[in-house]
Amino acid sequence: MKEWDINTEWQDLLKEESKEAGKRINKKEAAVFRKIKNTVPSGVGDKLESAFAAGFELVFKKGVPLIECTYDRKKFVRKYRVNSRVFEMENSRENLERFTKQARKRGSINRLISGAEGIVLGVLGIGIPDIPVFIGVLLKNVYEIAMSFGFSYEGNREKLFILDLIRTALCSPGDFERYNNEINSSIDDGQLQECSDEELKARIKETASVLADRLLYLKFIQGIPVAGALGGISDLTCVHSVTEYALLKYRRRFIILRMAGNR
Repeated sequence: MKEWDINTEWQDLLKEESKEAGKRINKKEAAVFRKIKNTVPSGVGDKLESAFAAGFELVFKKGVPLIECTYDRKKFVRKYRVNSRVFEMENSRENLERFTKQARKRGSINRLISGAEGIVLGVLGIGIPDIPVFIGVLLKNVYEIAMSFGFSYEGNREKLFILDLIRTALCSPGDFERYNNEINSSIDDGQLQECSDEELKARIKETASVLADRLLYLKFIQGIPVAGALGGISDLTCVHSVTEYALLKYRRRFIILRMAGNR
């Protein structure tokens, strides 16, 4: 049996990413959802996009301290350092997997939170007003995955990376390959793209547009009491998509740095 090393893990990751990309590129939108989307009144899409853009700006500017109240950041740092020491003492698949297990564990918890939040608000007939809450849960999930792999979520470069993760995870099948290649290039170059406040604001708008398109019909349904529970389930679906994609890309960043001997 071939001895394991970090390069073996890299090859396994590339296979996993290729398989996931194939699923996303070939994914078809259900006909029933297309019909629902066509019945949404004109102007609702623009309203939803504006609500998502405002939600991201609000959470980035004022919501991070509130998100950080939901977890112990120091505990994440300690856990990462412990996992790093264990891996340094013995480079093995099992010890490398400790980082991914920690990230996946937090992702599972946050998916449950988002699903409950969306369904309850949907039953109450609340749609667009819950967007900042949904964005907060989405970002909390990504932040915890980032910390599990030893990465920060502060600064414009990291915010841009997170927005790109969300945009790519939720974009249409036709856009996935281009967005995914852009993220991979930024990771493999070992340097995230520099980002001004203006560029960040533009990316927020792009990401908001993708989210609005993805959730348009289900969020519209979520504004209808009781039947709106279906729209609430859409929150869970989106968090799951972003979680799985973020796990792959933070793992990719992690492995790239390990192979370069920088961590």
